[in-house]
Amino acid sequence: MYMQQSIVKCESGLYNRQATYFIQKANEFKSSIWVEVEDRKINAKSLLGVLSMGITKGTRVSIIAEGPDEEEARCPHDGTSRACPRAAAFASRSSNCSRSASFGVLRK
Repeated sequence: MYMQQSIVKCESGLYNRQATYFIQKANEFKSSIWVEVEDRKINAKSLLGVLSMGITKGTRVSIIAEGPDEEEARCPHDGTSRACPRAAAFASRSSNCSRSASFGVLRK
């Protein structure tokens, strides 16, 4: 099992387009991927689940991956590079996260 914590930096949080990209990226992995906020844990591959979390800017989230490709699901870089294919949607410093950041699952 691999777990990593991050703080949402995207101005619009993890809604609509950002949530869709996040989920699409999570679905590329065979591993089970979970998003945990406080005491709630949901499947990161479920749009309804991710949207129901109400993840906004500044929210501390834990991303958990468990399975055969769990190590591949994490970002090996600092997550700020546009060239990094595993940079998370919620890690963007841009106000328009869906267009200016690469989307992935895990980052510090």
